[in-house]
Amino acid sequence: MKTKRKVLFILLLTGICIESFSVDKINISSSATDSTIPNIAIDSKGRILVLWEEMDWPLIGIADVLYVTKENGKWSEIKETISQLYDARNPHLFIDSNDILHLTYDDGASETTRDIFYRNFSFTESHWSNIQRVCLNDLNSSNPKIVVDRDAKIYVIWAQQFEQDAKTTIVMNSRNEGETWPETFENISGNKNSSAIHPCFEARNRNIYACWLDNRNGGWDLFFSEKINEEWKIPTNLNDSIEKYMPSLVLDKESNVHIICSSKEGNIFYLRKANQTWGSPLIISTGFSPSRFSDLKLFKDNSLHAVWIQETTSGVSICYGRATSEGTWLEPIQISAGKDADHPKIELDDSGNAHIVWEDAGLNNKKDIFYTAVTPPGSKPIAFFTSSEDSGIVPLTVNFDASGSLSGGKKIRSYWWNFGDGSEMEEGHQISHTYNKAGIFPVKLYVTNQQLLVGFQSKEIQILSGPFPPINIFVKKTEERGLFYREKINAIIWMENPKNKGQVSISHYNIYRKFKDQETTEFKKIGQVSGQTFKYADRGFLSPEERDKFIYALSAVDEKGKEGPMGYALNPEPDGEKITFKTTRKEIK
Repeated sequence: MKTKRKVLFILLLTGICIESFSVDKINISSSATDSTIPNIAIDSKGRILVLWEEMDWPLIGIADVLYVTKENGKWSEIKETISQLYDARNPHLFIDSNDILHLTYDDGASETTRDIFYRNFSFTESHWSNIQRVCLNDLNSSNPKIVVDRDAKIYVIWAQQFEQDAKTTIVMNSRNEGETWPETFENISGNKNSSAIHPCFEARNRNIYACWLDNRNGGWDLFFSEKINEEWKIPTNLNDSIEKYMPSLVLDKESNVHIICSSKEGNIFYLRKANQTWGSPLIISTGFSPSRFSDLKLFKDNSLHAVWIQETTSGVSICYGRATSEGTWLEPIQISAGKDADHPKIELDDSGNAHIVWEDAGLNNKKDIFYTAVTPPGSKPIAFFTSSEDSGIVPLTVNFDASGSLSGGKKIRSYWWNFGDGSEMEEGHQISHTYNKAGIFPVKLYVTNQQLLVGFQSKEIQILSGPFPPINIFVKKTEERGLFYREKINAIIWMENPKNKGQVSISHYNIYRKFKDQETTEFKKIGQVSGQTFKYADRGFLSPEERDKFIYALSAVDEKGKEGPMGYALNPEPDGEKITFKTTRKEIK
């Protein structure tokens, strides 16, 4: 039995988006065959990867997944992702907090015996991992989606056929990092005599939130279920009297659920679950959009960003909408008009700019993949922050202050911080954070005003596992002479680093050297001196040429045996060119 719920109209539109916005779009596939189902991901350094399903590649009737990347403002050539003679389709992409891109897709020798596969990509290594089979089944597996939790556990859900009657159920498989995929999977939808299709989901702290289409009641309904504390709840029918299609789901930072979807009548709906209660569905666009795909993403400032397809009198448009996590939507922006647009996807960079891809009619009346970047109109805030420390030794507590940020004309709505060490983001204009591991961490501040425009600033905090290295390290050249010998010496001198005072007690200094003309060789330890000594003599050279072959580095070691990073010596000119580097034997004893 369906329950009727009141539908709230929050935007009174006249079939098109209210704000029209002119943007440049790029055809990034430019193919003689159909290019469809694009996905886009942006890593923390702003590098972009777009992939899609390419038909008739490499053979007629067979699809592969192709991709391009954009780094330093330049697009790469088109490359293959799968590169195998099967039929890879329905790709879905997810990027985790470590900038690893995770791909799932279905593949098989026929349309009725397809399996689910997985591989990942790293910009740093610039290649794809080996292909892994997520699910092996005698019947059809299709339309997978992938999410990676904060603890790096990977989840994949898809539509699974169990009988020969073509009915499907939504199922899930998962594995921890470094493990193999289990041979069993979980039944999410629980339907028996109906079909469940088009799943979408999120994972947070090993809890799962999933939505899909299901025709168990005759028409296509929107169903939702969640797995809390390792137990799946009974699925909930989210439809009122209106059939809804093609959902997209995100979780906000408070684990509230947000869904957008299309409908039979053509409206775009928004649903929100907060405090374990579903609110009334909201119509966020009345432009005609029957049974079309949409995409919903959560930005780092806890705001919602969506794209959807909307038909107009002049063709098909793609609209870009923004909302607060409380469900207040701003007027959507029309970003493109095309002949046959579909499957829009959106990602955002650190500056809050939207990067959107979609399929549309292109060359030779075939589908191509288009890309555009959108900066909403208005004055952005100016993000600015100070920190009590720029560097320190583990554990280090740093106080951050964003009070100097400017609003851009509208009141500032939020200050969100990413501390760069894998911890959860936090909100506040003044905030403290403790670093418990060593590394160089990019601290990022996102300042958002009431127009949902974003100001961004980033700076690095260096956290050391041991003491700071000594400073003002110099190499002086000298020699010792006797009646029958002459010994060339490199005298290394340095000063204590004042940053160590009050934080750590220095036990000793390690002295390292390596050949200056061999860049790939490592420094080798040649000696150590006590923490109260600031000179060391490297002896035994028989000629100036032999003495000039080396460069030097020093590190400090505390009383617990923790060694800090190296500091590097300023090397003198070869012997004879800078006689001021000469010193006396007394200095280096």
